[in-house]
Amino acid sequence: MLRRLCLTTAAALTLTAAPAIAAETQPAAPTTAPQAPTAPTVTQGDTIKVGGANTCTIGFNDPGQHVSYTAAHCGASGARVESDTPGGGRATGVFFPSKDYRKPLSGNDWGVIIWDEAVTVGPNKYTGNTVIDGADLAAGDQLCMYGVTSKHPLCGTYVSNLGNNVYWDGPGGRPGDSGGPVWAPGKGFVAIYTGSSEVTNTVTGDRAKLNRGSKPAEGREVTENEERDFIGSRLPKRVTVVPVTMTPASDASHAQSSEGGKVAFWIALAVGLALAAPAILRQLPPELVEALTSAP
Repeated sequence: MLRRLCLTTAAALTLTAAPAIAAETQPAAPTTAPQAPTAPTVTQGDTIKVGGANTCTIGFNDPGQHVSYTAAHCGASGARVESDTPGGGRATGVFFPSKDYRKPLSGNDWGVIIWDEAVTVGPNKYTGNTVIDGADLAAGDQLCMYGVTSKHPLCGTYVSNLGNNVYWDGPGGRPGDSGGPVWAPGKGFVAIYTGSSEVTNTVTGDRAKLNRGSKPAEGREVTENEERDFIGSRLPKRVTVVPVTMTPASDASHAQSSEGGKVAFWIALAVGLALAAPAILRQLPPELVEALTSAP
């Protein structure tokens, strides 16, 4: 046992001496180890690909839950999500639309992205972390939205709510902007941008169009008819001119007027003949006058 221990010690001494010997003939090794790749960080407004095809925008981040929100129509349940983050690296996760989203209805058009563990969920640089309800807005409040296609905030005027949908007037987004943040400047995040709805009067050709967003919380359905009537109420109110045929006030008055006119005509004719008779007789031959006046 003593011999084995010595051999082991000798071997250890030889190994520990090797780096010192090598250092005399080779360059010194780096003093710092290579840094591990930085974890990809997703921020509000970043581009995402859902299911490898659909381009959308991150609308709101919840770092505490390690999730982000976007539009439900961006993809199917369980679809993989990828984002080439501006800071470098590719973030990946899984997408789940709201369970109450129903095409072609516009309500509950929001979904959640559950990011993989390696992803860092970053800040909400457009809206801040405060969340406000559409019911807390007043008519005329400013609302803004951002999308990766438009690339800059687009602002308009708040109109009203239907269910968990919020509607506002002003410039709308483009394909790829879906899912982006909607916020009230100085107040906070309001909704996920889901598109716009337009109603046309097929008779006059007038059109009314509003932008819409969904608050990422389960709400009641918004029917097509409800949304059509709501937006259609903003169309110009036109006065329809109908051609009118003038008629007497009633059939009775018309009949009385007709009969009265006939009587007046015959009276006037008789009076005229009586007054004109002497002059007419003077113009007739004497024999004809004698025959007319002597007639029984």
